[in-house]
Amino acid sequence: MIARIPLEDSAISTSGDYERYFEENGVRYHHIIDPHTGHSAAKVRSATVIAPTAMRTDGLSKTAFVLGPEKALEIYNRLPDVDAILVTPAGKVLYSKNLEAAAPATQH
Repeated sequence: MIARIPLEDSAISTSGDYERYFEENGVRYHHIIDPHTGHSAAKVRSATVIAPTAMRTDGLSKTAFVLGPEKALEIYNRLPDVDAILVTPAGKVLYSKNLEAAAPATQH
């Protein structure tokens, strides 16, 4: 478990490449495609986004896969009604600014 977040009148979406994927010749393939390359996007392993609507959370959770965690967090942190938790390919967990308080003490 990465965080426990009580929700009320909010939507949450998690996109990840850790359940449905395959590896071939050392390359990981999954269903989230980078439109710039046409290949599986690989800049994060998981992206969880909280926002007012599921339409918004679903699209924003894919953003981190294509743009990478740093650029995605810049976007999430500019949106006052959006929060996110990202997991990098190396396993590092990153939180948007409003969720940093929810991070375990070892993550600060």
